Amino acid sequence: MAGAGSRSALPTVLLANVQSLADKLEDLKKRLEDRDIDVCALTEARIGDAAQAEIEGYTLWLQTRPEKKHGGLALYVRDDITSTVLPFHVPSNLDVLWVRVDPRGLPSDVSCVVFCVVHHTHPHTSGLREPLMAHLMDVVTGIYSREPDTGVVILGGFRDFPEHKIPPDLNLQQVVNKPTHRGSIMDVIVTNLMNHYKKPRLLRPIASSAYKSVYWVSK
Repeated sequence: MAGAGSRSALPTVLLANVQSLADKLEDLKKRLEDRDIDVCALTEARIGDAAQAEIEGYTLWLQTRPEKKHGGLALYVRDDITSTVLPFHVPSNLDVLWVRVDPRGLPSDVSCVVFCVVHHTHPHTSGLREPLMAHLMDVVTGIYSREPDTGVVILGGFRDFPEHKIPPDLNLQQVVNKPTHRGSIMDVIVTNLMNHYKKPRLLRPIASSAYKSVYWVSK
C-alpha cells in the first residue's frame, strides 16, 4: 500500500472516466501497477460482466442500474485493504456508489475512509443536481454522526460541481483545480482529507478515453 514506508497508510488513488472499459482493461492494469494504486474509481465504466473486468489483486465494487444493464461506476480496492459496500439508500435515478475502506495504520485522526463514486456530467440531467447534492450531504452528515473521524472522499465526474452548496461544518473541499476534459473540470475529488494529501496530478487518459485521469497521493 502506498509503496513508500515514509508515507501514511492513506490509500493512493486513481480516478478516471474510461468511456467504457471494454478496450481499456490492459492499459488500466498497467496504470495500477506502475503507479502502485490502492483505490481506483472509474466512471462511465459500462461493465456488463463483472467477471471480465476483474483485476488480480483487487476487489471490484460496481454500481448498476437495471435500465442501463451495465455497471457505470466501479471502485477497485487492493485486496490487502478491507473494503465493504455501504447499504445507503440511493435514489434510483442517481449514479452513486458508497464503499468503506479500512487500511491498516491510518493517521490517528482518521478512523476509516469512505469513498463515494459519483457521475453527473450531462447537461440534460441538470435537474438531478439538487437531489444528488442533497443525497451526498445527508449521507456525509449521517456518517459524521456515527463516526466523526471518518475520512470522506467523494470522487467522479460532476459538471460544474456546486461547492458553495456544501455546508461549512462538513469540512469538505474540491481539490481538483485543472481541466480534465476539453478545458473543463469534469472530474472532482471532494474530501475532508486535504491536509493529508498532496494536490492531485493529472495523467494521460486511460487508453483511448478523452478524459485525463487524476492521481492523488498522501503527503
